[in-house]
Amino acid sequence: MINMDFDGDGNTDILWRNTSTGENYVWYMNGATFNGSAQIMTVSDQNWQIVGVGDFNNDGSPDILWRNTSTGENYVWYMNGATFNGSAQIMTISDPNWQIVGVGDFNNDGNPDILWRNTSTGLNYVWYMTGATYSSSAQIMTVSDPNWTIAGPK
Repeated sequence: MINMDFDGDGNTDILWRNTSTGENYVWYMNGATFNGSAQIMTVSDQNWQIVGVGDFNNDGSPDILWRNTSTGENYVWYMNGATFNGSAQIMTISDPNWQIVGVGDFNNDGNPDILWRNTSTGLNYVWYMTGATYSSSAQIMTVSDPNWTIAGPK
């Protein structure tokens, strides 16, 4: 399960990004009940997209994974709730066909890993991560039909 509890109350919260203004907010939830919100830093450059959430520094608070669709840069924002606490760059992948399509602990080591899909070739890879550091990768079965997309948690 991906930790989306930004306020530490045990309930899953919702991370929002305004694709026009670049504003980012967390909605604090109690089930389906809205309990308030907090703004996270605005990122007005729309080439930067939120592509996943995971606790990359193992501090119990979800961190935000960003990808720049123009340059291929990738960053993790370390968060303490809705407060930005610094960042770490992850290896750049400049080929725009490679997209981050998920975050999860694929090797069960307690660290979030990154799921990549090549939208041109259908190749799929998991990057095994230790924090924000790439350690190795594994190929998953190729799905070359472009009508199939990965719809799991981001």
